This record gives sequence, structure tokens and C-alpha cells, in this order.
Amino acid sequence: MKLSPEQYFALDLMGIPVWVSRQDERLTPAESQNEAEHNGHIDYSKPWLVITEELLTAAENRLLNAIFSSIDIKLDDVMVITQQQIKALDGFSADKTIALVLGETLSQKLNMRSHAALPCKQLENCLLALVSPSLKQLLNQPQNKVKMWQTILQLRNLKAPQFD
Repeated sequence: MKLSPEQYFALDLMGIPVWVSRQDERLTPAESQNEAEHNGHIDYSKPWLVITEELLTAAENRLLNAIFSSIDIKLDDVMVITQQQIKALDGFSADKTIALVLGETLSQKLNMRSHAALPCKQLENCLLALVSPSLKQLLNQPQNKVKMWQTILQLRNLKAPQFD
């Protein structure tokens, strides 16, 4: 329902908030990144890497942004790749990049192994990685957000000692 400026003003005076639809046509940084990836550009200098099974939807991008924002990380510092781009992992520095694998089934496909000294896993190129529920799973089953929060705190703690 469209409201006139007078109606907005009257509602505001009464202290009634008006919800406004989000504009999903506007690209978020992660969506722009996905476009760049399809054009063959992957930024290997990013300190954070997210590996997903499929391209992220607008709702999943918003959730990913909220997750990283909760630990003061901007999506500009995060590279998102799909499982089809796994060969690109060789370009990321194991010393400078931490990966978040979204989904248990994807982690099984990646042949991850346990790290000897840290509470995380390693990818084939020795990149440190943590596994979390997929964003689709989080959107459909909010009870998994506790597991995601624990994972994201571990992710932050893995990065802190290396670069502070």
C-alpha cells in the first residue's frame, strides 16, 4: 500500500514506524564479487574466504554480511567462491587467508583434514578452514544460528593471533 507524504508525517507524529520494502535490485558487495568471479577475476589478497556450493541469493548475501559484521569484518575483505572454483584455492596464501566452508556436505567434498595444533581443519593447500551450516540451512532452520555463532567466533579467534 502506497502512502502519501501526509500519511507518513501523521504516522511519524503518532510514533508508528512504517516498514519499507528492501530494494534487492541493488547489488551488495558479495553479489558484485560473484559477478566478478564469473568474469574470471578472483582477488587472492583477501584475508577471508567463503566457499559455498552455489552462488548466494540476495537473502543469503544479507545474512553473510550480518554474520561478518557481527565480528567487525566488512564484506570487502571477504572473497566468496563456489565449489566450481575450487581450483582457485591454490592462489590463496595459507599464511594470510582463513576459509569458512558453508555446509557439511561441501566440506566432505573438499577432503579436509584436521589441523595438528589448532581447533580447525585444513584444505589441501594447507589453508586453515572452519565448517559451518550453509546459509540456506540457517535461513530455513534458525536454531542452527547458535552453531554458526560459535563457528564465527572461532574464525575471528583464528585470525587474531596471526595478524595483531
